[in-house]
Amino acid sequence: MVLSWIIYPRNFQQNLSHSSLGVNQVASVVNTTENNIFLSKNSSNLPKESLALKATINLKKQGSLIQIGNKKSKVPWIQWQEGNSTRIGISDMGAQKILGLEFFSNQNPRIQPIQWFSYNGRINTQQIGSYRYLDVTEFFANRNININWKINSDILELESKSCKITNIVKDNFNQNSQIIIDLNRPCFWQLRQTKDEAILKIPALPKAKLLEKYAPLPTINPPENFPPLLPNLENSPAVEREITLEYEDKESIIKIQIPKGNDVKVWSLETNKNQLIIDIKPDAIVPKEITWKEGIIWKQEYVTISTPSGNQTFPVNFLEIDLNTPNLKLKPITTNANSLVGIAPLLTTARESGVVAAINGGFFNRNNQLPLGAIRRDGVWLSSPILHRGAIGWNDNGDMKIHRLSLQETVTTSRGDFITVFYPNSGYMRAGVSRYTPEWGATYSPLSDNEVLAFVENNRVVEQVRAGKAYESSFPIPRNGYILTIRNDQNSANKLAVGTEVSRRTFTMPPELDSYSNILGAGPVLIQNRRIVLDGESEKFSKAFNRQKASRSAIATLGGNKIIIAAIHNRVPGPGPSLQELALIMKKLGAVDSLNLDGGSSTSMYLGGELIDRDPITAARVHNGLGIFISE
Repeated sequence: MVLSWIIYPRNFQQNLSHSSLGVNQVASVVNTTENNIFLSKNSSNLPKESLALKATINLKKQGSLIQIGNKKSKVPWIQWQEGNSTRIGISDMGAQKILGLEFFSNQNPRIQPIQWFSYNGRINTQQIGSYRYLDVTEFFANRNININWKINSDILELESKSCKITNIVKDNFNQNSQIIIDLNRPCFWQLRQTKDEAILKIPALPKAKLLEKYAPLPTINPPENFPPLLPNLENSPAVEREITLEYEDKESIIKIQIPKGNDVKVWSLETNKNQLIIDIKPDAIVPKEITWKEGIIWKQEYVTISTPSGNQTFPVNFLEIDLNTPNLKLKPITTNANSLVGIAPLLTTARESGVVAAINGGFFNRNNQLPLGAIRRDGVWLSSPILHRGAIGWNDNGDMKIHRLSLQETVTTSRGDFITVFYPNSGYMRAGVSRYTPEWGATYSPLSDNEVLAFVENNRVVEQVRAGKAYESSFPIPRNGYILTIRNDQNSANKLAVGTEVSRRTFTMPPELDSYSNILGAGPVLIQNRRIVLDGESEKFSKAFNRQKASRSAIATLGGNKIIIAAIHNRVPGPGPSLQELALIMKKLGAVDSLNLDGGSSTSMYLGGELIDRDPITAARVHNGLGIFISE
């Protein structure tokens, strides 16, 4: 990693447009002296337009850690000066996560309506680079809130009066459940949610009788070879199995079992009762439409579609993005800055890439962590399309096209031999010749046994070697050339003898997609010209894949250079959508053209520093994605 340091005088009126900075890099932007602000920036894997540093506010300090009690969370914050007033801001998505704020719909990105216990008001925002910060200065000072804060190095420490849990009550109604937590005063809270469990953490001391009532059942390990016994269900109240309460490190941890087909919604009551309400039901999300930034609208809504088995309703989380908006750019993002090998959570990749928003992208091999589809960025093919599968292409003018895509490539020798090249820079293999370039990484490790490697520099074969077993060795890729990898094709190996001069020709099918500087492949194509054209078998997807019901990610064009990126999980109630159902959902959202992206545990969508469609602990690592950048 290369670090460069830029020093700005304190009187320089700045806007840190740190779209080029991930959270970890942003954390290093701190006022370490009285007169200067220091910026640390890693720009090795970022489009040039994301490296802007512009100024709109008189920034004093900033960091990426917030501490509540003994717990630190990665949440960006800033401190700035407005006249005689010192202001404090917390990234809005982070504030939702660690404070428990609830956001309501808005039409002005500079004002965010919120609700937190008895506080129901509007908070001003500051959009700086890839984050939107809530100005919490007056909110913290509100007499009903009264939160104290101080800055310790790059950590923002928050402190409020001690909080206590006085009661926990569970009610069942209409096949749904509701849990009410009584507090003696407003208190921060955090929710983590897996498939079958919700974990609510509150920096509050529970009454002793609650700890006793909701203590986890003891784990009894029978002696070795002891015959199994049926549990004594009569002496084990159901409530103790559904709810447990523990107190650790000044924090109450409430764990709640989630019945299959249900979701969880936690909200604070808008009265002076200081209650947290936990709703457990199939339709737990609250529809909303938040104008998060000019050109980016975050929507949550229920979409009902008609299917042969009847109407089906899905909660849909999506971003509507207007690429006509100045400074918004769409680019593919990858996990590894120096190689195509590697996977990571989208949350990590998005933060490190410095994007405003992102969604997971195309397919990959989870074992060898290699791409299985098209990735083209700024006119450079990082990885080729495979199997004539669906892809989306676009340019910086906002022009977009979704179509099934193939890449045709041939190598011609000085003796007039023509050699077809299959799937350059791809983890997808077949017999014949493939090609690996410096975009693949500094080195190439054989993907199969007994490959013949022809090293090409300056359009000439300079070396040919026979590799051994797959993955056992690595070979440098020429910086001014490439490696032609030959698998089970001795005829082509003979044509590529040392000293042979070669030339290449590459084109796409359909040809018009070659004019798009950015391409990301996935598939299958769902919609073209407002018509559902789904045909997974023609794109070589298995019958099982085509029938599967799972979480889904998709992208769609709306016309007028507007797009939608969407994440859809379980229906109400039941599993996620099939591909056919996904096509119907995207059509109902207004799609002109639409493409299915990688789904299942890969489905994840990011905005302003956090995932907005699922808990990060449930999201799998992915290879690549689509990122929305703020450019110069």
